[in-house]
Amino acid sequence: MAWLLDKSSEVLLKNLIINISFCRINHSILKDIDWSRLTEALSAHVLCKSTCVELRLLDIQPLGVEALRENDGFMNLASRGVVVSYVS
Repeated sequence: MAWLLDKSSEVLLKNLIINISFCRINHSILKDIDWSRLTEALSAHVLCKSTCVELRLLDIQPLGVEALRENDGFMNLASRGVVVSYVS
């Protein structure tokens, strides 16, 4: 993640898959996570470097999915070309 957030990174990737596990995370805090830096970093790879980016959310409960859908920063991921998938 630190590498992605480093704007000086010049590595070109064709495919980037990020797995984030939400096991035992209370859904109420998911509404308040600031996804803006990750959104900017990932969209820079999608737009400028033509990388196919997929964010896989593992072990997330339906309430967690609903909480993320209420988070504007998270919803910007999909609008910037990042494929988001939910894996239980």
